[in-house]
Amino acid sequence: MQTLTVMIVDDVQDIRDLYEQFFEMQGARVITAESGVSALQVVLFHRPDVIVLDIAMPLLSGNDVISSLKGDTRTRTIPIVVVSGQPDARRAALAAGADAYIQKPVLPDRLLAEVLRVVRTPGRRRDQ
Repeated sequence: MQTLTVMIVDDVQDIRDLYEQFFEMQGARVITAESGVSALQVVLFHRPDVIVLDIAMPLLSGNDVISSLKGDTRTRTIPIVVVSGQPDARRAALAAGADAYIQKPVLPDRLLAEVLRVVRTPGRRRDQ
């Protein structure tokens, strides 16, 4: 894998740790955030290539995070892959602007494939 910066946003520490270890083993640089609020603060500083985001989080939901990021010219082109345990969350996440949606539980290889797909989507460019 070409060196990517992957941001993992999930309120469950074990999930963040699992994804972080997996992506680091693939050669990615990983940034984590434990909430939507912290994700919005961290994303501008680290400028990740892709965000892996949970939907069900306290204070600020994943859909609110997506709307904020896609509504900001500085972050709107960063691809967002939603990984959620809520079976009915797909439509709302995609409507908010998510680039992909995967239902939990998800095998790490499936997540990696989806991350690489959205990063390589033709016409997608990383913010300068």
